[in-house]
Amino acid sequence: MIVAAVATAGILWAGNAGPFSLQKGIAYGRGKNFDQAIREFSGVIQTHPENATAYYNRGLMHYRKGNLTGALSDFARAVELRPGYFQALFNRGTVYLKKGDDAAAIQDFTRAVALQPATADPYLNRAKAYQEIGKLDKAILDYDAIITLHPDCVEALYSKGIVYSLEGNFDSAIKNYSRALEINPGYKMAYYQRAMAYQKKGNFSQARSDLLNMVVT
Repeated sequence: MIVAAVATAGILWAGNAGPFSLQKGIAYGRGKNFDQAIREFSGVIQTHPENATAYYNRGLMHYRKGNLTGALSDFARAVELRPGYFQALFNRGTVYLKKGDDAAAIQDFTRAVALQPATADPYLNRAKAYQEIGKLDKAILDYDAIITLHPDCVEALYSKGIVYSLEGNFDSAIKNYSRALEINPGYKMAYYQRAMAYQKKGNFSQARSDLLNMVVT
């Protein structure tokens, strides 16, 4: 059980376009005309069935429409056609995460990390998947990797605090919530979670102070 919602990295947009219809589809997608974008990408797939980018982008439009099954199918085909396709691997992992298939999500995020070890997004989502299956030590390692890359990443600091709270390590949790609040003093949930950690430690005055700060911030 997760104490509080943990941020995950969102779906990634495509890179360079190819055929003109692919460029049109990307433009429609950016304008939120997802149905027309899907038609454009489907046209590209008809004439260029080996075009991984067309499958990827159509999958992205399905995702935007809430069609996770369609998105998963298209991202999977994009990865088949281009096994090192970072965005397709990451986004397929994100769909698996949303569908509750944490093991499959972790596999895709691990492949994405291997392809781009200096990119924070797959670490963030893999950490969330590890939390879902109770592998909290591995989640902490992923949050540490993000903090090494981006020392001021509030989401990673806060989420790491959540994991420490789950483990009952309230001193470490407070340290991470405090660091997150140094960077973003308006982060209400960090005040709340730090208050809960102080309360667990029996420090009720600090807990009350944080709850007050949460209200007035």
